[in-house]
Amino acid sequence: MNGDLTIPTLLQGRIALVPTPYSAPLNAIAYEVIRVERGCPLFLQEHLGRLSQSLAVTGQRLPGDNGWLNGLLELFAYEPFTRNVRVDAVPNATGGVDLQAGFIASSYPTRAMYRQGVMCTLLHAERQNPQAKIWQANIRQAADALLEETAAYEAILVDRQDCITEGSRSNIIFLSRKTITTPPAEAVLPGITLSKVESAAKQIGLAWRRAPITLEELASFEACAITGTSPGVLPIARLGKVEYAILPELEELRKAYQALCTESMQAFRQLGKERNS
Repeated sequence: MNGDLTIPTLLQGRIALVPTPYSAPLNAIAYEVIRVERGCPLFLQEHLGRLSQSLAVTGQRLPGDNGWLNGLLELFAYEPFTRNVRVDAVPNATGGVDLQAGFIASSYPTRAMYRQGVMCTLLHAERQNPQAKIWQANIRQAADALLEETAAYEAILVDRQDCITEGSRSNIIFLSRKTITTPPAEAVLPGITLSKVESAAKQIGLAWRRAPITLEELASFEACAITGTSPGVLPIARLGKVEYAILPELEELRKAYQALCTESMQAFRQLGKERNS
């Protein structure tokens, strides 16, 4: 950036233009990653609700004033294309939390990945509190090292009972005989994308169930996919040593989910018009 103050970052409730990309603070106690498309944050209310829930686990709450929210809305408006924003809750001097946010390096699957699927690997690791989106450096570091070693797209976590839980930065779904199976809610982060994919699945006539999925059961499913802020619904061609089909239902599901994203963008634009009227 040659030292130019060109990158917008939300600090202390105000937008600051800084010379370097946003870097997550080491002392963040909870965070969210929100996809922004043409200035519109997808599923903003749901993300802020989950951030509030994550803070509640730590005994904290969102700041009482709306300065941070106005700052977030201003930050989103800076992005004319598609990119992710990370929102961090950091401790302040009064014992509460302040929110800061910025655009982070974002990568999205290619069209070929959606057509052909991706390879994922298995990582034996458990989150301390899967219900809260709290940074766990040890799992992130282990996942990153494994992904670099295997050239896999994502690392899928396996708990001490040899059950699949979730991806290192995603959720996972399995498809067989028009039924989607995903791990129990208490074992995973309540994914925003996952909840929208559930709605999309029901719209296109797919059944939805939550149940434990052991390593031994992986080969019993016809197809699987990861869901998340960046990938949306991304088919998995191989998980560990198990290969899966890229079924048409997954593409239909992806399109139904994308329609919900479009609805979210339209609702945000309408809200903006009402705020400015």
